[in-house]
Amino acid sequence: MMRQADVGRYKCDATRSNPDGDSCISFGALRVDEAVGAEIVRLLQPLGVEAAIQAIAQREYQSGEKQRQIELALEQARYKAIRARRQYDTADPENRLVAHQLERRWNGTLAAVRAIEEELEALVRQRPAALGAEERQRLFQGRPASRVALSGGHCCHA
Repeated sequence: MMRQADVGRYKCDATRSNPDGDSCISFGALRVDEAVGAEIVRLLQPLGVEAAIQAIAQREYQSGEKQRQIELALEQARYKAIRARRQYDTADPENRLVAHQLERRWNGTLAAVRAIEEELEALVRQRPAALGAEERQRLFQGRPASRVALSGGHCCHA
């Protein structure tokens, strides 16, 4: 239970400067602070939602860019693997030392291809689903915002 002293009040101080004047109005700050806080949240909430949507879009773009870079690296690694296989296939079987070196090189390129494929698969698995139009609309419609009391239960006299 809130004590009377914990609730701020708004009151006119005109009687301080003009003691013979009419008395002024005075009222509790709780409802006013709640109404002002709710209005501030109502006005600022779309801006916060828009900022969140922009941040999500930026993250999706960066994730897409990273995926494109990995795909290009995979394409290059596959080309190197094909080239290494061709070199191995054209090697003279009689020259075992050269054939062994070419086979090792080919196996290395195949391992690089596998590693990049795994990296790409992991990225695709971890990538969050894109925010669809329906989800965006739901965000902008919003839920009732939490109540905000500007004075936090205390108010200076205004």
